[in-house]
Amino acid sequence: MSWIHLAIEEPSNREKDNVMNDRFRAKIRRHQRQTIPVQPARKIPPPVDVPKTPTPTPTPTIPKSPINPTRPQAKLAFTTCINEKFIPGAEGLILSIRRFHPTADIVVFCEEEYSEFKVFADLHAVSIQYFDHIKDWAFPLIYHDPLFQNNSNHFYHKDFKITPDMPRSDHHLNRITGFGIHHLHPMNVKAYCTGYCICVKNYDRVVHIDSDAFLLANIDTIFEKHQELDTVVCWEDGGDNTGHLEIFGIDKPPNYDQRDYGMNAGIVFYVNGPNLKEMIKEFMFFIDSCYHYTVASPNGDQGILRNIIAKHHILKRIHFYRYERTNWNPTWRLADDLVLEDGKWINNRNGQRQFIWHGAGAAKVWTGGYSAPGVNDAWKWLGGRYA
Repeated sequence: MSWIHLAIEEPSNREKDNVMNDRFRAKIRRHQRQTIPVQPARKIPPPVDVPKTPTPTPTPTIPKSPINPTRPQAKLAFTTCINEKFIPGAEGLILSIRRFHPTADIVVFCEEEYSEFKVFADLHAVSIQYFDHIKDWAFPLIYHDPLFQNNSNHFYHKDFKITPDMPRSDHHLNRITGFGIHHLHPMNVKAYCTGYCICVKNYDRVVHIDSDAFLLANIDTIFEKHQELDTVVCWEDGGDNTGHLEIFGIDKPPNYDQRDYGMNAGIVFYVNGPNLKEMIKEFMFFIDSCYHYTVASPNGDQGILRNIIAKHHILKRIHFYRYERTNWNPTWRLADDLVLEDGKWINNRNGQRQFIWHGAGAAKVWTGGYSAPGVNDAWKWLGGRYA
């Protein structure tokens, strides 16, 4: 039996390597199919224009009351009015306010433009208003109000008459009729600077303070004690100026005692409210009626304010509080003996802390003519200047 030998060509080394590589790759693919599941292709949606969410405005931090930290602090404004003679007093008052109430607003009504005072006011963030501009806002505020626009109880109304039961004064017999803002003496402007802060600026809390007074402590305690809307807080100063309540459109109630409303108009605290706004409008209305200004009281503006407060309190439209005056409104030299103890001014008259000093009834401290050493020490401590 013969053998047939077939000639078979041996593969080259490169071909052997290729075969081995193919087998190895196939083995790797089989292993991958067994261990890694095939993921379906993910559909990517087309881009969509998504509106940007606006960045929220941060809520401002509301300052808290230093007396009651759980209660937001209401906006407070101090207001006064001056002529040229009272500029040094106003500067001392402003310095005292900024010491104890650095964030409060201060509104000063000036009889004229005083360039040096304006520089001082700007430095201490004081808002200046001028007597000449009062009519621009006060006239529509008062005389367009239905309560007053045809009120014949005003001296300048064409139908105003002095009846036999009303006090009479000869110089009131002749007059030029027609509503307007006729009288802008600083004593009258007290009503308007209060009205501007209460009715126009709508401050929550307002302190009217004469420019011959100054603070010696923080006064928040009064407002923390009296938080009701439509509130008037003041201090005693005699009680003989509300004897003609009827000329303001209200009869005296039984057992009426005018001494209950004997208050000083130089320093008055107000908590704003709708009824208080109406009361202050009436204050501005009658402050321009020279019959009421003269007859209501020998003290002009103070007599009118006393009667208006009495009227609205009797009608239960406002809350009214009057306190003993020594440490808050010390007229007639009730706070001459002042001494500084541990950073607090003490009135040796009663041994209590002095909150406000007021020079009513005596020489103005900035003139250098006020004789009490303690008062002059307090004035210098605040940075007040002498004229």
